[in-house]
Amino acid sequence: MVTHSTEEGRRAFAALLIEKLNVLSARRKRNDVMSQQLRAIEVSLKIFL
Repeated sequence: MVTHSTEEGRRAFAALLIEKLNVLSARRKRNDVMSQQLRAIEVSLKIFL
């Protein structure tokens, strides 16, 4: 069992935390891109209507 009180445990915890943060960051970037695309579609629709 690895605990936070050992160097190995702290490294494992840090690696897991970094992995989770990277997943959240990628999800946020995808959401930002999708929002930009939706805004572009809305603007295009307003121009044609």
